[in-house]
Formats: sequence, C-alpha cells, structure tokens
Amino acid sequence: MMNDIAAPPASPVRQAFMTMGDIACQGPVIGPDALGERLFELFHNDPALMLVAVVDQHDAPVGLVERQAFFLKVSGRFGHALFNRRPVALLMDDRPVMIDAGIPSAEFTARALMSQPSDLMRGYIVTKAGRYHGTGSALDLINASHSHALASASGLKAAAEDLKRANKRILRDKLFIDTIVENIPSALIVRSTRDDYPVLVNRAAEEMMGCTRDLLLERKVDDVFDADEIGHLLLSRAAGGAQAAEQVLCDHNGTARAIATRHVTITDERGGARWEMCVADDVTAQRNAQHC
Repeated sequence: MMNDIAAPPASPVRQAFMTMGDIACQGPVIGPDALGERLFELFHNDPALMLVAVVDQHDAPVGLVERQAFFLKVSGRFGHALFNRRPVALLMDDRPVMIDAGIPSAEFTARALMSQPSDLMRGYIVTKAGRYHGTGSALDLINASHSHALASASGLKAAAEDLKRANKRILRDKLFIDTIVENIPSALIVRSTRDDYPVLVNRAAEEMMGCTRDLLLERKVDDVFDADEIGHLLLSRAAGGAQAAEQVLCDHNGTARAIATRHVTITDERGGARWEMCVADDVTAQRNAQHC
C-alpha cells in the first residue's frame, strides 16, 4: 500500500460519493517530543481509542501510534518503566499510511483490498492540505461501506416508492383523460403527421363513421373510405391548413350528413408538427332546422 495517497482533481461526479474525509475519525493528537507516559494516559482513559496521530508544530502528521502495537511494544515486566519517559518519536510508526481527505472511500477501499494482508491491519491518517484531518482503520472502512450500502439501499427504496407513486398518478390522470375522450359527444380523431395514420379514435368517431377503431388505426384513409364519405373527411389532412370547415357527406348508410370540423396541430418537444387532431360534430339537425 502506498504511504502517501494524494487526491485527484475534484469533479462533480467524485463529490457525489463519500470521501475519506467524510469517514475520518477525529481523535487526540500528540507531539513527537511528548513522553510515552502521555500515550499510556490517552489509551488508559479511553479503552475505545485505537489510534493516536503524531503531528509536528504545524499540525502535519509525522507518525501514528496504534494501540495494539503500542502495548505489544511496552508489554513485559519493565515495559512501562522503560517507555514511560521515552519520547513518542521512538514509539510511533514513522511511515504511516496517509490519505488525502478528497479521495473517494470506495477507491481507497479497493486499493486496500489489493494490498498486502499485513497492510490491512494498519491504521491510516487522513490529511487535508497536508494537515492532520483524522484517522481510520480497516474496520472504519468496512463500517463506512456498510453504512453507505444501507443508505444507498434506502435511497433506492425511496426512489422506487416515489416512482410507484408517480406511476399511480400517471395512470390515474390517463384514466381521467381517457374517460373524457371516450365520453365527449364530439367525434375526435388524432392523426400522425409523419405517416398519416390515425393513432386515436374515440367512441363518437366510431359511431359517426360506422367503423370500429380497430379497422382504422395505422391504416391509410384511402384504404378504408371513399372521398365522399364522412370517414375520409375525419381521417384526412386539413385541406389548405383550414382550422374549421363544414361539409355535407354520406354516412355509412349513404345518408347525407352535415359535418362541422375543427383541426388543431399538436407539436412535439422541438416545436415541429407531430399530430393533427380533428374534432367533428354532426350539425345536420341544426341545418335542417335553419332551412325550415
């Protein structure tokens, strides 16, 4: 394992992940000239304390003392008396693993797993701009990875619930719109401007043309209706771009009907014409009444 791992240039993608600085443990530090008795005191007062960083007067790390290694070194009948008055510089690991706080924790974990097994047991120091930022161990990496995995799973679950709710709203809105389209008294046809095929036909349009939508969808109008039939009017492109018109044509029984139509162009996300909607009403009764 490298003894000094610097962070790569920051990027928005990297910043979205947990970094070594995020999982660094803030613990006590000690100077290299301090005496061993201070280490005995720190470890004695905090049984959970595993690592003590050794820093110089500029707060730059120069060594690391690991609890287990320290007590192995000072064990024995005269260990305490021997090392109690010695400087920390003689008791520390003077070549500790140091990692920049900006490195993604997943990246460092992957490097650690590829290192020597003995390196996995070593602690490390996290630095920021060359100064002490915190310490950590393989256990901290495992705990951080586990917590990150749980958070990711929780985030995915929340996202799935949001998507499920959004899908329910979409289905509810679609049902609402479909119900309106199916039950309005006006005939409604939507035709694709790319291939001239109808893509939507409501119930009133079926009744007006005397033909089920299954026989109309994705078919050319000339293959279904003659030019003097109502269906030809509803399924054809608006003549000359007309927005409103009225014509007398034959229904499927051969009876002349007065049909008023309105055409509306529907654009796509780029603003280009994508669909043409025709709304038609049978105004035969009104015209007959006007002529009486």
